[in-house]
Amino acid sequence: MTFSPKKIAILLTGLSIIVFAGALLRNNLHPSFFLKLLYDDAKEFAAKGTITQDFMPIGYSGFVGACVKVGGEGSIPACQALIYSGILFAAFVFLYLAGIRGAWLLLGTLGAGFHPLVLLNVWRIHDGNPTVLLVLGFLACGLWYMKSKNGWSIVAWGAITGLMLVARVNTILLILPAMFLLRKKTILFLASTALVFMAVNMAIKQTPFFFPSHGYYNLFSGANEY
Repeated sequence: MTFSPKKIAILLTGLSIIVFAGALLRNNLHPSFFLKLLYDDAKEFAAKGTITQDFMPIGYSGFVGACVKVGGEGSIPACQALIYSGILFAAFVFLYLAGIRGAWLLLGTLGAGFHPLVLLNVWRIHDGNPTVLLVLGFLACGLWYMKSKNGWSIVAWGAITGLMLVARVNTILLILPAMFLLRKKTILFLASTALVFMAVNMAIKQTPFFFPSHGYYNLFSGANEY
């Protein structure tokens, strides 16, 4: 059996619909690793349109807060199912642009979609899925730019980079290594960049004498009372 990109896209659409329907039917949030700080920010955004009680990035909390404002707290899983769908298609586009075809394209995409935490995050308050979506989008736009060099790819890459930093500040550590490896035109730059990102991120988090209290977030927040 052959797996054309069109067939895979149809399969991903069907999987997205199933997860979205599940989020509508079971709209209770899961308590596992529930990030109350982000939830409180989201409720403040829904009520007042602002996030002022802490120094956390506003991207994810603003998204959840907008969902609560429009559809109530029960709409959060359905909104996050849309992020899940975005992860599926961002992985698909990235792998396709990297030259992966056939069964490997299908397996790679489903590998991202069936990761237990990616599925669980549809039903819990956690910024992991938006981060995955935006990092995949960043890498896919980078490959698009390297292959096309057109203006739209630059605009898309810049926009996704801005959104990525708004949602997860420490992804700033990913940008320069990824751009360097892209210039080397190596398809393996995803794995290499991820390793560099994790290593630098871990090093910063484990050096509280240099970035006190909240580690890399102080790069974003500057001087603060925390």
